[in-house]
Amino acid sequence: MEPTGPGRWRYVVAGLLAAAALAVLGVALVGWGRNLASLGQQLQRVSVPGEAHVELPEAGTYAVFHEYHTVLDGQPVANPSQLPGLRLSVTAPDDPAIRLPVETLDGPGRGYRIDGRRGVAGWHVEVSEPGQYRLRTSYPPDAQGPQAVLALGLGIDDQLEDATVWLVTGIIGFVILATSAAVIFVLTLFRRRLGLRHSARRTPVPEA
Repeated sequence: MEPTGPGRWRYVVAGLLAAAALAVLGVALVGWGRNLASLGQQLQRVSVPGEAHVELPEAGTYAVFHEYHTVLDGQPVANPSQLPGLRLSVTAPDDPAIRLPVETLDGPGRGYRIDGRRGVAGWHVEVSEPGQYRLRTSYPPDAQGPQAVLALGLGIDDQLEDATVWLVTGIIGFVILATSAAVIFVLTLFRRRLGLRHSARRTPVPEA
């Protein structure tokens, strides 16, 4: 007995929506992963405290991250996310008097997790002339801090934002499509069963 109510084609619609939800989430995760992988390749890492030469190939605002979960000289490093008192300066390689503007962020900035590495932004460096510079870091004389790793790169904040947009958009799209699929499936199942009961009640009982 064929029940009255919605046709079976609605199950097909629900299935297509569920498949689309998984596809949207998959695409979003791929885009998110690619953004983070690209970000990880662009970062230059230096050990602190101390000094190192860094190549700043373009003008712009460079973000400097404290990579508090990372690898240093082949050994895993796990530090607190903040480095209280760490002083940072960026100067011309042959003239310490030429200093780049360095902004210390109030509180932790944007962060990332890439291949087991975790970093949080602590400084911004303004570069007007591309080239090689010397990055110096030190703790105050009356304080001792841990051996740590800084990572710096250009446009990192934008890439982190793009990665977040990919992920959030994918999750929202997945939730909307998956919820629609579930609602259509449940309503179709309920109405078809209800129609089956009504059809059974209307079927005349044959006389003996």
